[in-house]
Amino acid sequence: MKTILSIATVLLFCHAAWSATGVETKMEYFLEGGILLPDQIDEVTEVLPTWGLGVGWVKDTTVYGFELANATSEGVQFFNLAASIRADLEIMGLTGTVAGGLDATGLERPGHEGRKYFGGAHFSGGVMALISKGLYARMNMKFNLNPGVSMFLGFGLLYRPAEDF
Repeated sequence: MKTILSIATVLLFCHAAWSATGVETKMEYFLEGGILLPDQIDEVTEVLPTWGLGVGWVKDTTVYGFELANATSEGVQFFNLAASIRADLEIMGLTGTVAGGLDATGLERPGHEGRKYFGGAHFSGGVMALISKGLYARMNMKFNLNPGVSMFLGFGLLYRPAEDF
């Protein structure tokens, strides 16, 4: 509960700070599911089913966002909070995405006491296809660095309520 309240507070302050600049921003929200392929993480050898959600502030073709991801399987609990900057590129009727940012990861493994926290980074790429006004199908491939290395393959929906750009 403390984690959720902390994240909500950070998002609220970010939105308030951005609004105070006088720059017009548009919001986006997404929900996705997929698999996390871990490597070089002690006692984590299985593919982890993962779900995530996020919010972004859109300015022209740049998106500043936060994402939460969670995976639980085989006694492993993986929790990730990511802050990133993403560029959206129009390519033949689709929207290509390239992003990078910083991560905070909580990891609980069998044979280890409690949850251990790691700082890290990520970079990702993906594609979005417009389904209807403001609603996109999204595919994302994200590479995480620390703990170990991992790759997330996700599919989901992205919604931009004020789709007029």
